[in-house]
Amino acid sequence: MRLLKVMIVDDEILAIKDLENLISWEKHGFQIIASATNSVKALELYQTFQPQINFIDIRMPIMDGLQLSKQIFSLGRPVKIILLTAYRDFDYAKKAVELGVSDYLLKHDINEDSILTVLNKIRLELEEELENRRIIRQKYFRNMLEDRDVETTIKEILVYETPDSDYSLALAVPNQPFLEHLRNSDRPSVSQQPLYSIDFPDYVSDYDILNTDGSLIFVFILRRTNSHLESRERALALGGKILSQLEKLSPETFSIILTNGCGDKTGLLSLYRKALLTLPYLVFYDREAILYTDDIVMTTPEPPPISIDNTLVLISNALLELNSERVTEQIQYLFQIVSEPVWNPDGLKKACNQLLYLLGHFQNQNSLDSVFEKNTNANGTLSSPYTLSELRVWFLQKFSEAVRQVNNLRQSVLSKKTKQAIEYIHGHYAEDLTVDKVAEKLGFSGVYLSQIFKKDTGKTFLEYLTDYRIEIAKDLLQKGNYKVYEVAEIVGYKTSQYFSQVFHKITGTYPIDYRERGAKP
Repeated sequence: MRLLKVMIVDDEILAIKDLENLISWEKHGFQIIASATNSVKALELYQTFQPQINFIDIRMPIMDGLQLSKQIFSLGRPVKIILLTAYRDFDYAKKAVELGVSDYLLKHDINEDSILTVLNKIRLELEEELENRRIIRQKYFRNMLEDRDVETTIKEILVYETPDSDYSLALAVPNQPFLEHLRNSDRPSVSQQPLYSIDFPDYVSDYDILNTDGSLIFVFILRRTNSHLESRERALALGGKILSQLEKLSPETFSIILTNGCGDKTGLLSLYRKALLTLPYLVFYDREAILYTDDIVMTTPEPPPISIDNTLVLISNALLELNSERVTEQIQYLFQIVSEPVWNPDGLKKACNQLLYLLGHFQNQNSLDSVFEKNTNANGTLSSPYTLSELRVWFLQKFSEAVRQVNNLRQSVLSKKTKQAIEYIHGHYAEDLTVDKVAEKLGFSGVYLSQIFKKDTGKTFLEYLTDYRIEIAKDLLQKGNYKVYEVAEIVGYKTSQYFSQVFHKITGTYPIDYRERGAKP
């Protein structure tokens, strides 16, 4: 519970001490944050600490309690004032009522019960006024952020206009999966009421919360600052407070996007639009990120175009060959080109959608369960890759599992003769192999071996031999211990020129380039 701030103003120090010691203020929900023995100092303290409740002696030199009250009311903040006097003075009481003072107390009648009665009455008034302000402001802010006509509420909210304030926004965005196909429509809602009890720092005068499309928008009214650094530090601190409270209220995780401040509430629409532009970039950060909009590096006006078609073709070919290693290499590269040298959320979305299509088609062609049927956790909910690294791992796992399943299915139905031929290839790939030579070694005809090999593996004998040789060559090239012509000889090619042609046809790059940059095409 946030304590209501109290200031005591009296030209007699003993009178201040008596009031301070009259009750246990914090026990009852109040905090004395300032006291002063003259009105000039009191006005300065009020502007610094903005206490909601002020006890003011009515008779003081230079500026009396009525004059000080008038000055405080003129600042336009929601405030309650209780005037204190040692005498019954009808004229003063009448003027106090006209000013809007909440109560008028005789000092010698004040006791614990009477002061608590006044304080609790004022607390209820403040809570009711706060709720009314929030209803009006929420209507105003929602209209503004949705870019509607706000003239219907502008006059109402001006009653509660807070001068010398900044306005800023915080968006609390649930960490939903980047892939729309995996998002759970049955999401838990977050109660807003506990969010209004967050113990924000004193520079927060007030705040409102709007709920839109599952996200929460916090609209802050802050004590003004002209320092950009302070504005950033304050915003990040508010984000930490919000995230801490949301962790207690929701099983979901959230990321927080914070804006800088603006001196006019009409500037909130611009801040809101700026915050919305950052949403696609959340995928490049961890879950539960707290981000300041000015810190997020966006590629404007648009990221440079990227070409992923060739990489997708290589992945498709590797799937046909059941080459899990090559699939992994190309997926790794695909995620690299959509995130380096600049973040490209549109490119990432396109890449993920294409990968989903390839994976779904491969699973369907091989009678495997759909990725969406198998993509569940122990509690039955869809697993939810949210960040770039989570997406990369998710796709690598799904493709690897699909290739493994198909390989297992095919291995289980391989004939004995096909298995013998594969074992022979693995042991003699460096030799000048043909289907007839291998068949002769194994004791049956080349025509028969060609037929059963194609039926069992989905590849011709030569295709399988070539793929296996190239896989061995890639491993040797990556180690960097051999020249290209040496690798060609090791894997069974008589000339490095022919080897290079075959290597390029299979991988999309030449051996010398592959050795220099690894698996990148």
